[in-house]
Amino acid sequence: MLKSILTGVCSIDKLDYLKRDAYHAGTPEYAIIDYYRVLNSLTYYPQDPYLVPVFKKKALYALEGVILSYFYMYRAVYYHHAVRAAYLLFQNIIWEAFEKYDLQKDIFQLTEPDFWNSFDDYKFINLLYSKSKLCSKLNRFLYRKLPKQIKGIREANIGRIYEFFRENPSYKEKVSIEKKITNELKEKYSGLEMILLDSPHVIPYPRSIYAAQRINVWDENLEHEPENIGKISLHLLNLSDVSEKQAAARVYVYPGEMRKMDSFIKDLNSVIMKSI
Repeated sequence: MLKSILTGVCSIDKLDYLKRDAYHAGTPEYAIIDYYRVLNSLTYYPQDPYLVPVFKKKALYALEGVILSYFYMYRAVYYHHAVRAAYLLFQNIIWEAFEKYDLQKDIFQLTEPDFWNSFDDYKFINLLYSKSKLCSKLNRFLYRKLPKQIKGIREANIGRIYEFFRENPSYKEKVSIEKKITNELKEKYSGLEMILLDSPHVIPYPRSIYAAQRINVWDENLEHEPENIGKISLHLLNLSDVSEKQAAARVYVYPGEMRKMDSFIKDLNSVIMKSI
């Protein structure tokens, strides 16, 4: 029971970071949570031998608010196109540092206790800067010169990318496809540097939906077992449908000085169709 309270969907830590992230992202209205109602409705079903926590039905609307907050934050903040662009770029930098430039060897050679006692983000960034070929990407990441999302990708190609991520979780395979697409277009578009692919399959975008599976609601006045909130909340039933319909993939690019964007998008669609 204690584990469920400390690590469950409505744990203090998760409620706190949800509210905190919304505030610091400038979107406090996306995480309006009735802490008092949620926490004071927490109880257990007496006939359950495992004492799994449940919530009293009177807190149903407050619980819906928590799950809706998850949903809004993932759509508006965690999966915002600029946030994902920064994430994809840094992910690419880390992959290159370890796979191409053996950064792990440099790290393992650092054995001084004082270094590790004060190891922080700045020291890690300095380690990355020691790889000269990564400096350009790092500068773009740190100074927000991020890749841009390409609009106009065909629906069929969005589906191809979406299925590719679902069937190929390997990051190495993703990098291989991105390079293949980039190299196909580089000759014609000299300003092109990098194509990055993204999909909700690789992040917990529908987390708000799955989170509902672990929240049970109990009506003390009725003689039946607790029910899953996803089955009794009309809002969450509709939300499940919305999340499935809105799941999509994205394509990001450093376009450079490309002025023929319409031509580029047409060629990009053609290359994606052949590459994935």
